[in-house]
Amino acid sequence: MATLLITVTAHMNDLKPFVKIAWKSNSIKNEWAETFRVAGQLSFKAEYEMVKQNLRKANVFHMTPQNFDTQIETITKDKLVFLPMLKSKSYSGFSHKHFPIDKLDMDSFVYGVVTRDLETANKFVEASKHSDHVTQGQLLGYPKCCCEAFQNNWLNKHALDPCYEAAINTLGHKIDDDKTMHVKGYPLLNSMLRYFGIKISPFFPCNFKCDNALKVGETWFKLMKSMDEDVANKIEGLLNQPLTWSLHKSIIYIKTPQFLGVVNGYDCENKDVIWNE
Repeated sequence: MATLLITVTAHMNDLKPFVKIAWKSNSIKNEWAETFRVAGQLSFKAEYEMVKQNLRKANVFHMTPQNFDTQIETITKDKLVFLPMLKSKSYSGFSHKHFPIDKLDMDSFVYGVVTRDLETANKFVEASKHSDHVTQGQLLGYPKCCCEAFQNNWLNKHALDPCYEAAINTLGHKIDDDKTMHVKGYPLLNSMLRYFGIKISPFFPCNFKCDNALKVGETWFKLMKSMDEDVANKIEGLLNQPLTWSLHKSIIYIKTPQFLGVVNGYDCENKDVIWNE
C-alpha cells in the first residue's frame, strides 16, 4: 500500500500540451533519463502486445505518416485489425485531448483502434462515437467498475485526471480540517507519472484499493516483466516511492526524489496529492 494526500481549491484555464523535466542533478539524470525513455517504449509495446497475446480485445493506437508502412506491415503480419477514428494534429508532450484536422500532413497522426477482428473494432468505433467509455474501457480490458467511474468523472465532472475522485472513493480515506485528504492505495494503480511514460496500469481506477483494478494491473506487470524485467521493476519502484502531484492554475507539477516535472493541465479544481508520504 502507498499513501495519498490531497487538497482541493478552484481555478480555470486551458493550455497547449507540453511536458518538461528538471532533473535534480546531472548524476540523477545520467542514471534515470535512459530508463524513462525505455519505460515509455515498454508501456507502448505492452499496450499492443496485450491484444496480440489475446489478453484483451482492443488497443487504441496512433499511426503516423512517417511510419504508416512499417506499422501497417506489423499489424497485418500479426493478423490484427486497425480501424481509424480521427485525424489529429501532432503535439509535443502529453495531452488530455486530440486536435482534430481535416487533412493529414507530416505534422499529424491517425487515432484508431487495433483489435483481433473487425467486429470488435467496429464495436469500439461505435462506442467512441457515442462517448460510451464503459464499452470502450471494457474492450480495452479495464474493470467495469473503473469504466463506469471514468464515464461519470469524464462526462459529468469533467475530471480528465481523476486522482481526487479515485481517492475520495477509496475506503479508509481521511480528510483534515484544511481539506487535505489521506488515502492508502496500491502502487500498481498509481497513474501520476503517466505523462512521462511511467505507468503499469494504463487506466484510472475507481479507487486506489480496487481489487478488480489490482488484478488487471498484476496482469500488465507480469507481461511487462516478461518483456523487460529490469525496466518493469524500476517502473514499479518509481510508482511506489514518495511523490507529489499538484494541479494549480491548470498546470500539473510533479515532484519526486529524481526530478521536478511540469505538464499542461486542464480546466478543473486545483488539487494536491502526496503519494506514499
